[in-house]
Amino acid sequence: MPGNELADDHTKLATAEGEKLEIPTPYSCVKFKIEKDLLNYWQETWDDYDSESGRRTRDFSPNVNRKFLVLSKHLIFFLSGHGPFPYYPNKFKKLNSSSSPCGSIGDVDLYVFRCQYTIDFHLKEPIAAHSQAWYKNLLGNRECL
Repeated sequence: MPGNELADDHTKLATAEGEKLEIPTPYSCVKFKIEKDLLNYWQETWDDYDSESGRRTRDFSPNVNRKFLVLSKHLIFFLSGHGPFPYYPNKFKKLNSSSSPCGSIGDVDLYVFRCQYTIDFHLKEPIAAHSQAWYKNLLGNRECL
């Protein structure tokens, strides 16, 4: 089998002394890797951020994704618990009381779910176990936003 031996010799020679061949990584592969790394970093930061508004937001959306960008200021008020509700400015001593006109603590949940003065705009309050599914449904319902 001199032909096989010759082929083996050429194979050894090519692997030991052959030209170095560089194939550039495709742009799509680089883009995918960067995006994957950024999403992993964002998720780690998201998980480690410990604040009242961070915990509240994670109750509704525990995982980050590219579609998470929230453009509605009202939805940001709801998710963060910040905004023009008596409870939030009272934390910074900007108001004397955190009470709402109906006498309860004036946080975002009161106005969205329970306040007698905003009853025409109420949403159905989710139980804690279903808050993620409720939020996903809310995002799909443009009439609520």
